[in-house]
Amino acid sequence: MDFRSYTDLILPKASNIAFCIITVILLWSGLFESTNDILPVENLLLGNSPLAYLFAHNFDFLSIPAIVLSAIILLLVAFSMVWINEIYSFIAVRTILPAFIFIVISSLALRPHAFSIALIIVLLFALIIFFSFKLYECSQREITIGIFNIGILLGIATLFSHSCIFYTLVLFLLFYQQKTLSFRTFIAYIMGLSIPFLYTTLIYVATDNTYYWTNYLTSWFSNAPSIWSELNENTLLYLCVISAITIFSIVKVFFLRSHQSIRNREETMFILYMLILTVLLLSLGITSDALLLPLFFFFSSFLIGQAFSSDFSLSTKIGWGIFLLSSIAFLLFPDYEWNL
Repeated sequence: MDFRSYTDLILPKASNIAFCIITVILLWSGLFESTNDILPVENLLLGNSPLAYLFAHNFDFLSIPAIVLSAIILLLVAFSMVWINEIYSFIAVRTILPAFIFIVISSLALRPHAFSIALIIVLLFALIIFFSFKLYECSQREITIGIFNIGILLGIATLFSHSCIFYTLVLFLLFYQQKTLSFRTFIAYIMGLSIPFLYTTLIYVATDNTYYWTNYLTSWFSNAPSIWSELNENTLLYLCVISAITIFSIVKVFFLRSHQSIRNREETMFILYMLILTVLLLSLGITSDALLLPLFFFFSSFLIGQAFSSDFSLSTKIGWGIFLLSSIAFLLFPDYEWNL
């Protein structure tokens, strides 16, 4: 297969979109569920988040409608990845690979399937990336509104997982590179970030549930429980393989920098910095690991998709082989016991 045929194969056309939808339906249908918890269900759901608390008291996370809703959110995230590249072309070719890779990794690693708060966080970050890339094309007034919207989105994400506030560092770095950072945009960002906290506080005070709000705020200063010791060997092995493919992709993307515009380089580095910060937060255990793992999958899938879409060389074929073989093995044998 030559590169032209390969680029035709990965186009975001109707048949490929349908294939992604069918993949989600198959993987979330319950046919490939693990007999043991791959990722403990409680880590996917609550934590100390006040918004998650509201969900928990009005929604059955393990019901079929909840699982269907979670699969729909997963598809929304995946198609937003395609949408971002279709509009801003930060990957050199039109491709559906970041979406497909995210669907596969998340569907396998988030078993047992349930309604996942983490996927809501990822969807919010997909919107943050969209508005961040849009700033390159905005007027000064539109820039202020765009940064205000980014602040609101990150504020909502922070209500689900308080470590999301640290992504402000990467956002400000992007604003500085875009030359959009000023006193006016700084105030707009802070106002946007504060609004979700203000409304949440008012709701909890009005409903006399301030305990849950103060409990969440105090949890910012305590160590979050880690899930690494709870994961089985196959899950850890699969995450190691995905991490290795991500590192390979980062190296490959780095060598593609000479073929990118300055704007595309900044956008790629923005995704990379988001990934690095996610890895740091996972390592430090500041928040529930399970709430950040899908973000790791999200940013990794962008970079893996970009690397795999760049050419169809021997290294890309090897990368595809490792990814597909490890994913199929983890799909079929999630509970295999290694007698070493």
